[in-house]
Amino acid sequence: MISQEEIHKILAEALRMTQEGGDVSHKYSPSLSLMGTDGILDSLDTMLFLDNIDDLLTKKMGKSVAVAMDSAFEHEDNPYQTMQSLAEYLVSVLNGEEG
Repeated sequence: MISQEEIHKILAEALRMTQEGGDVSHKYSPSLSLMGTDGILDSLDTMLFLDNIDDLLTKKMGKSVAVAMDSAFEHEDNPYQTMQSLAEYLVSVLNGEEG
């Protein structure tokens, strides 16, 4: 079982990697907004961030998951709204609770 704490560490590292060399840097927090008017990432950075998450999951946990899954967008509550909602979604998927 993968814990939310483990996922938050991966999300924090993926955010750091995504922001490396950029003009703006955000300190990781579970409450950070990813999308919408308060979102911290533009569309290109979002793609890089999701790719970094997938790479880190594969490297650190031996798990591969397409983080940007179409099924996630079918949820009533979009898991890409905040770091916390993304962590909860990834824990659910990686632990086989999501179909």
